[in-house]
Amino acid sequence: MDSISEKLTVFALDNATRTLTEAIDARLRTALPGAFLLDMVRLGLFVPEDGQLRLASSAAPKKAYLNAVYNSLAPKLPLSLSEALQLAGQQVSLVKPKLLEALAKDGVVKVDKSKLKWSFALKSYVLKADKKGLRRKLSKAFLEGKGQLADFWVLQLASAAELLAGGGIDKKAAAQLSARIASYSAVSGISREIARQVAGAVPPAGASPLEKGKKLRDVNGATWEWRGFWPDNKGPTLIRTSQAYRQSLENLSFEETVDDYLLIDGLSENIKIRKGALEIKRPVDAVDGYTAFLPKETYPFPIDPVTLQRLFPLLEAARIPAAVATAESLCTQLTKQGYACQRVETKKKRFLVKLKNQVRVEFCSLVINGRKYVSSCVEGGDYATTHAHALNFQSEGVQVLSYVDFLKSLHSEPVA
Repeated sequence: MDSISEKLTVFALDNATRTLTEAIDARLRTALPGAFLLDMVRLGLFVPEDGQLRLASSAAPKKAYLNAVYNSLAPKLPLSLSEALQLAGQQVSLVKPKLLEALAKDGVVKVDKSKLKWSFALKSYVLKADKKGLRRKLSKAFLEGKGQLADFWVLQLASAAELLAGGGIDKKAAAQLSARIASYSAVSGISREIARQVAGAVPPAGASPLEKGKKLRDVNGATWEWRGFWPDNKGPTLIRTSQAYRQSLENLSFEETVDDYLLIDGLSENIKIRKGALEIKRPVDAVDGYTAFLPKETYPFPIDPVTLQRLFPLLEAARIPAAVATAESLCTQLTKQGYACQRVETKKKRFLVKLKNQVRVEFCSLVINGRKYVSSCVEGGDYATTHAHALNFQSEGVQVLSYVDFLKSLHSEPVA
């Protein structure tokens, strides 16, 4: 475990559960591109010069995960640090499994192999109990002036990506550590710039305390989603489709809802009214039928005019007489002030399966305009894992669309 990338990953794993929770994984993924670049500099492969990274050696690194990053960046150098970080970030989903496998090979983590033989091999990684203590060791050495430069880079990235919290470092030591890192960063070169850009990209922590028992999620941590639709008489039934997931039936939950979707010309956001609240999911990326959404925003009715103007910029708060209390009045205001808005009632019966914190799978029967459809959805924080599961649902006749695009495709169809 001699690379910055490996130490940073173990630092992230070195928490109370010794696993990568959703929040910790999101922060680690933000910091890893910087770690990859610093490893290239440490190995003498890349050199920082005048705000750019330049190629210093054609001798590719021996570690498989670093070699993959090197091969993706080396032919494109010189690049600005921002461009290099962006390209390195595009490799994280592909490279992180290789990094974790290297740690497993070195005996640092243990691998929990998935029993779901119908899918791609899914693995979870747990830091071995006898490998705990890295975060305390590095912070203690640094505060005592005994740390190595590479260890400072690990701590600097951990601080920028908000990974210092998680156990092993008490609040007082964490505050001292952050102040010391900031002081050292003020006189550093490339690592300071990388840390600055990481800090600008990391999702901020939630502003309000989470209810007891709820799992922490990054407020800005996007998740990938694949969704398919079939006519009820042609698509796979919920029971038949769900047989592939029978080993996870203990994780099965059921929900029945009536959602009012708001279809607004020119907007791709998933906007609906559910259980007396306005819910908005904003897409941030799309690749071949897979869409990355930011976590949903929820606004219980009534909604004040200022909030509505922030959500829908064409609205003028001064022209809204009072807080909007219903879906009907919201549509009225949207239509009056320049939005072409249509409400579509969608009745849903949803079965949800969560698989070892890897993905969430949804089987849904729905009724729209009197017609019955079947929908399946695979949602996960990692594109590659989401893609692996979604392959189980590819079949003839499936329409791979987001809810909004599917409902808009039915817009002109007559009611059955």
